[in-house]
Amino acid sequence: MSKKPRLVLKNSNLHRKGVFSKSPIAEGTSFIEFRGKHERWSSYKKEVDSDYACLMYTKSGYVIDPRINGNLTRFINHSCQPNCAAVLIGEKVYIETLRKVEAGEEITIDYWLSLGSRPTKKDLLRFPCVCGSSKCRGTLLKRSPANSKTDRTGAIKESI
Repeated sequence: MSKKPRLVLKNSNLHRKGVFSKSPIAEGTSFIEFRGKHERWSSYKKEVDSDYACLMYTKSGYVIDPRINGNLTRFINHSCQPNCAAVLIGEKVYIETLRKVEAGEEITIDYWLSLGSRPTKKDLLRFPCVCGSSKCRGTLLKRSPANSKTDRTGAIKESI
């Protein structure tokens, strides 16, 4: 017998649609895989033609595009004070709670978008954040150059 889904897509105060928990999820729980088409970054179409296009990257140079064969994770919104993080395990990305998530609470991650170099003022304005968190940095972008690892509050945490 399968369990009832713990997630639901609903209207969000952060950005159009969001993913919400239907039941509490304990801290440290990996509860859904970030799915989508795996394609080499070198051959990936760089133009983003969708509002829902948070991409994830693997160590071997692949991008995971949730718009193609993706799942509910494509609708997880950004927060500068997220309740979840994306965790890289091998070539797969999972969403893991950073703290207990209550029933009815929106699932969020910190996108930490990277342009590959220090963002300009124009870049910061192009990717504004509207999360409303007391720790809001005003942008979806990292404020420092891209690096291969971030901590649990970043968009990708590498696990062994």
